[in-house]
Amino acid sequence: MRKNHAATKNNECLNRIREILARPKIVALQAINPETIRTYSEIGREISEEEQRRKIRRGYNRKALIFELSQQLVADYGRDFKPRNLSYIRSFYVAFQKSQTLLEKLS
Repeated sequence: MRKNHAATKNNECLNRIREILARPKIVALQAINPETIRTYSEIGREISEEEQRRKIRRGYNRKALIFELSQQLVADYGRDFKPRNLSYIRSFYVAFQKSQTLLEKLS
């Protein structure tokens, strides 16, 4: 019984620490140009929707799509659109697509 009580106390402490660690991320996001966040969110949406159009679920086909898009975007706009960055942009969109509160906070 004591172990469960200690584990609960540890979980509560960890949750409070997680909240403390999340605060700077929110402040940092607010400090970033909101238009940049909107732009990257729209790019992420386009990638995600293209995956749906092509019926891509995961794995190699997703990497191939991102690589294909990256090649042209890097040629047109520079290094910001390398495959890893496009993957992050897509992941950002997927993580926040259901939550409009982030964009509302930035407006």
